[in-house]
Order: sequence, then structure tokens, then C-alpha cells
Amino acid sequence: MQQANKQAAAEDEDQWVDLDNPDEVFEGMVPDRIRFDETAISLPPANTLDICNDGDDDRAALRHMLAAPNRWLCKLQVAYVDPDTGAVSYTEGSGLLIADQFVLTAAHVLMDAVEDDDGKFLRAIDAGAVVVIPGLNGRRRRRRSRAADTMPFGWSQGTAFRTNSLFRSAMQKSGRQFAHLDYAVIKLAAPIGRRRFKALKNRRLGNWGVSTHRGRTRIRVLSPKRVKNVKVNAVGYPGDKCMGRPRRGSISQTDLSACRSADRGSVPWYSFDRVRSAGSAPAIFAQLTLDHDVAPGMSGGPVWLRWKGVRNLIGINHACTLDDDDNVISSSATRITDRVKRDITAWVS
Repeated sequence: MQQANKQAAAEDEDQWVDLDNPDEVFEGMVPDRIRFDETAISLPPANTLDICNDGDDDRAALRHMLAAPNRWLCKLQVAYVDPDTGAVSYTEGSGLLIADQFVLTAAHVLMDAVEDDDGKFLRAIDAGAVVVIPGLNGRRRRRRSRAADTMPFGWSQGTAFRTNSLFRSAMQKSGRQFAHLDYAVIKLAAPIGRRRFKALKNRRLGNWGVSTHRGRTRIRVLSPKRVKNVKVNAVGYPGDKCMGRPRRGSISQTDLSACRSADRGSVPWYSFDRVRSAGSAPAIFAQLTLDHDVAPGMSGGPVWLRWKGVRNLIGINHACTLDDDDNVISSSATRITDRVKRDITAWVS
């Protein structure tokens, strides 16, 4: 479907939005031996990859990517096509495989605001194509690496996505991205969670919440009182890291220039810190205010609370919260409320 027609079809704000074949939108984003064509995608300037924190960077690189639930983390590669100009832009995000064929992420990863040269909002556009790579592990990349070294579970293209209708309406009218409504689900071309992989000794990939994982991962609605001041994990693929470097803080321009394009944002990192607050009234208008260190690329990644051996998905990474002088106040996430969980459940059923 052509982008202009797709945009018109999306005017019905409560429906799936079709995604096109990545080959037909931006061939450079399609994985081969590595996760994209490095001659087609260049590194952004380091000063656009600022970490969202107001103190020391406490993030750590996630390891054991073949283990559950780490293997259900997804790297998202997203291409946009402006329906008016035909210009193609590329961005990245994070997600979580929550069903055999569905990935949970942030809505703003899949909708973008187009502005003029003065920063005035012109229009919102939908993603044109999405590549999803579960369990991406850039640490394993070597000069002669095979695709299976860094992408042990291959990749899948998104065929459609769905957002909260109020989020979509606000984006289309003003470009505003409401944190309490910033959630979306991507439908994949194939039920990758059912597939068996050599890296898992011919076992199925599975997904977050699958019963065969002995109930140790759940999507959980917890009250604001239950999560306030509790330490949780915020996880995703940060664009300010080159594989496992630097160990602290965002990457410098010098180190970024020495980093291969496909190594940037190729390893998931996590921040373990407290929930500062959780909006409570009404339940639909609720978000998590976090003390966590996050960076571009981690949007859409999970926020989970580990309690008695069970990881409870309680939020979805959103963005930084800034004051009027653009100083970082906190990071934020969409809180899993009854409304959010009902939507997600309905969309993947």
C-alpha cells in the first residue's frame, strides 16, 4: 500500500495500521549478515544521544541473551516515509515479545511528528516499515560473524501496528505524545515465538507471559502505592552505547566515530532504580516517574519489577521529563493500568 493511502486509511483512529515490506521502503534496514547495511545507515552525532539522567549513570549491559526472559527483548528498526515529500528517515527503538506473533512497544516509536524549520508542528506520520530482532546480541559480532552469532533468532518484519486511539488523535492534531497512553503492539509476519531454534537446542523461543516459563513472567497491574519508591528495572537498546561501551555515561564523539554503525545500540542495557511516583487518578491517566538512566533507543522497552522470582511487567519506557530550561527532571514510562492491559490483551487475541 502506498504511504499516502495508508495515512488516509489511518484516519479511522481505532484500527490496525498496515506496514510495508522493509525491502520496498528502505532496503538498507533489512538484516543480512549484520543487522543493517552500514553503507546505508550512518552514525548520528553523539550530542543527539544524550542520556536521560540527573546524576551518575548506573546502567549495566544485560547478559545471557539466550536465557528467558532476556531473549524476548526486541530491537526495533523503523523507517518512515513522508507522504508529502517522499523522504525516508530511519530510527530505532525497543520492544518485548508478549505473544507468539506480537511485540509490545511505545506508540511514539511508530508515529512521528513532522515539523518545519522553525519547529512548528506540521503533521504526524506513521511508520512505513519495521524490522524486529528478538534477542539481538551485538557482543558476539566479530569481523567474520555470521547472522546467527548476533541474531540467534533471526528477524521478522512487522505487518501492522495498533496504538491507543487517544494517543493517535493527539499525535495527529498536535504532535503531543502522552506518556500515559504511549503503548502500541506490532503484529509480525510470522509467529516467531512458536519457532524452534538451534541456539536453544531445538526449543521454542517462547514469549513474555508464556505458561511454559512456569509463570515467572507476567503483565501485571499494580496500584501506585505498591510501586512507589520500589526499585525496578528499565530495559532497552540504548543508542548512546557501542556494544558494551562506555561502561558509564554516554558515548563521546571520538568513541562514536570509532564505533561501527551496526554496533551502536546492539546490546540491551538496564537501569535499576526507584519509582519516584505513579499517577493514580483516574487510572487511565497514569504514568511512572522514574529515577532511571535511559537514552534514545530504549523507548518501548519493558519496565519490570522482580518479586519472589517473578518478573512483573509494570511499564513501558517513554522518555525524559524536562523542565522549562530543558534540564532533566526524571525519566518516565507508561504504567500498565487495567485499561492498558485490556487493550493489549484484546489486540493480541
